Amino acid sequence: VRARVDRVIADPAEAERVADALAHSAGLRASDALRSMPVPDRTDEITNAWRRYLASLARDRPVIVWIEDVHWADPQLVALIDRLTLSGTAPLLFVATARPEFAQQSGLRPTGQRFFVDLEPLGPADSLRLATLAGGVDDPITGRAEGNPLYIIELARARAGRDDALPMTLRGVIGARLDDLPDQQRRLLQAASIVGERFTAPDVALLVAADLGDVRASLDQLVDLVYLRAGGDGAYRFHHGLMRDVAYGQFPIADRLRLHARYARAGVDPDDNERRAHHLWEAVGGPDAAWVWEDAAERTALRREAHTSLLASARANGEAFLLDAAMQRGRRALELADGAPDRAAAHQVMGEAYLAAVAGDEALEHLNAALVAYREAGLTPSAQVHAAVADVIGRPGGLRKAPDPAVIDALLNEGVGLARAQQDVLSEARILTAIADRTTDRERSDALFGEVARLIDQAGDRPEFTEILATQAGHELFAGRPHRSKEVLERARALAVRTGARTDILFFQMASTAFAVGDLADLDASTAEYEAAVASAGPHNRQHPRRGRALLALARGDWRTGRRIAREVATEMDEHPETVFCFAAGLALAHGATAAAISGDLVEARELLERAKKIAALPNVPEAFLAAAYATLGMRGDVQRIDERVGPDALSQWLPIALVQLGEWARVERRLPGLERRGTGGDALSDATAAAIREALAARDGGPRPAHAALRAIGYVGISELFSFRPRVE
Repeated sequence: VRARVDRVIADPAEAERVADALAHSAGLRASDALRSMPVPDRTDEITNAWRRYLASLARDRPVIVWIEDVHWADPQLVALIDRLTLSGTAPLLFVATARPEFAQQSGLRPTGQRFFVDLEPLGPADSLRLATLAGGVDDPITGRAEGNPLYIIELARARAGRDDALPMTLRGVIGARLDDLPDQQRRLLQAASIVGERFTAPDVALLVAADLGDVRASLDQLVDLVYLRAGGDGAYRFHHGLMRDVAYGQFPIADRLRLHARYARAGVDPDDNERRAHHLWEAVGGPDAAWVWEDAAERTALRREAHTSLLASARANGEAFLLDAAMQRGRRALELADGAPDRAAAHQVMGEAYLAAVAGDEALEHLNAALVAYREAGLTPSAQVHAAVADVIGRPGGLRKAPDPAVIDALLNEGVGLARAQQDVLSEARILTAIADRTTDRERSDALFGEVARLIDQAGDRPEFTEILATQAGHELFAGRPHRSKEVLERARALAVRTGARTDILFFQMASTAFAVGDLADLDASTAEYEAAVASAGPHNRQHPRRGRALLALARGDWRTGRRIAREVATEMDEHPETVFCFAAGLALAHGATAAAISGDLVEARELLERAKKIAALPNVPEAFLAAAYATLGMRGDVQRIDERVGPDALSQWLPIALVQLGEWARVERRLPGLERRGTGGDALSDATAAAIREALAARDGGPRPAHAALRAIGYVGISELFSFRPRVE
């Protein structure tokens, strides 16, 4: 893959990023870089990699991408096609064939660049001509096919050389063609259908227990008779999918199940758990297994093998982020569970898949069920189950309902003990971080984070610790100790450099902390580093550094730059309607709206605000970042609504400014103590904001005009101007 990408993409860093995502999406290997990303970022990176690769191929000449029988595609491929064909300017033409119902079932969104072409039935003359070419006979019976080319061909081939009546359906006609074959050749086709659409002569020889040379000769004859197609790699395929379906359906059920089991055990590489899981499930997963496998011991052994392969397949699909497939394999493993240990393992793998899909409620349900099953079996669960619970609780989003805090606390505390007993340092660090992040007891959280630091010292350089340290930095910042946050981030940054694990949360916390301590130079530098890291990334990830740029522009009062950044985000959104943009883009838009309003361009301000509101409406995106934009446009009711939702001590940099702008003095005074407490912890922005509020309150009572010396001393001229701005209130 890398060699192919290198031919068309000159920049080594970009080529490496594209090749990594392509190899991952093709199922060749799991990408460590993609594993650390949230689901939308991951999806965007894979889409971007294919778009860049195809656009590079199309740099010198148009490229046609041909996808046959796309109705068989898994949902991830259909979604990728949807995103790739929704927009773009490269000379690319995608041509996909599918059954008629695909147009309604696919979920592909309409666009001027994408359309469906329904192939009309052939007319009588063309139908007769096709029948003559296919079967060498001039027979009006082909009119029964009503212009369906495949039906015409099969009717003509079945009609050749026979005078008896043919079945009325396409499947029946194909069945009649199969019945015309000698028993030995029909048996070969039926055995081949067990393997799948593609198979080899050794596969079939294994299933029919025949000489390999004889089998290969018979398969070549079936190619000549247009039942099969031969591939250049020595493999064979059925001439079309319906031929395989009919051959498979003609097989007696008992023979079919036994051959699936034989092929799983002797025809599939023992390490190929995906194929083994499929064939073993076909052998014992259906309702017929009970009477086919009358020997209870044999049936139990097959169920055990199937359960093991299904779990391995589920984990592999989870690693590749094929989460629908991972969940399906997990559910099948659960169906084949013959006891509490089997149920525990199946529930665990499903919980981990739902966790990766950011479906917290479902993840907790299965993780709890896994723990119950482990206890029922008298087994000690892996600490990784509790670490997954910790990740569900600590990860933003995914939970629709709050779990019982006492139950979660008990699980996390139990997990710490298990992790220590099992010497699982990473799980222990994940669980301790979750406990520390949940507690409001500062001394206890300090002690817990101290334990995490010691674990990291003992374990050495592991990339997973970068995110744990970034989480701790966020906790310190939220607790009003940005200098502590900065110390933790310096350690995380050094670890990231050594391990290559520069995660999004690390850059996010670096920007937030630099902004809080009033270090605009550090904010500028870390944003530039972030921009370089995502220069060849997809549109979603490329927006992330714009949050830092927007913060810089707002802090400095550089309204022109703030508006330009917001317009760039808006353009990116228009050019990539297939991409889901996140909080970073929303904040840049909101700050652009603020900059436009303060510059007097209310039309642009409202347009940017409307875009930002759409992002704020996404799940788990806090609306508070819109407060300054609302206030600068005089939208009092919206600011009041946000104020009622956000607690007085919550970390909200824009709400106090908005309340002062609107003269909401009672609400301002309610927020002042929290800002003052944060200011004493080293939060320079909170300290300067509190000073500006005190000046505003004094001016309200007849005191001097606010000078905002504290804000201006740290370079936050723009924040000072916002405090002084008095909008026209709606």
